[in-house]
Amino acid sequence: MAKYEKLIIQRTLEPYEKGQRVWFKGEHDFDGKDFGIAFIVIDHDLVMESAAHTHDFDMYVWHFPMDPGNMDDLGGEVIYGLGAGTEDDPAETYTITKAGCVFVPAGTYHGPHIFKNITKPILFVHAIQKGEYYKS
Repeated sequence: MAKYEKLIIQRTLEPYEKGQRVWFKGEHDFDGKDFGIAFIVIDHDLVMESAAHTHDFDMYVWHFPMDPGNMDDLGGEVIYGLGAGTEDDPAETYTITKAGCVFVPAGTYHGPHIFKNITKPILFVHAIQKGEYYKS
């Protein structure tokens, strides 16, 4: 093996129940580092997450249009909820229609996460500061 060969990680899109994805996990791909990232192509309406939940790690969620001729049009709507839905932490729901990022600090309730009115593919990118994804 060449000196830097282990630093080049190549994957193909794999079928996934909610789209096609490529997932890189710190525990397997980055020498055990606390980092993971998934790229998921969303091309139809779907519920990614139906209920609020938390993680004990920070998470970053991006939504990008996949139409290079019109990067201002996300190609659908993303409904994203933040908050536990309690008196102390009321639930807030946002509708995302442009490229952007949601930062979810550790311990923050988030969900639902719904893709609707999809007219063009959306690239959903999910990055975590943990080697493996799980819900708290």
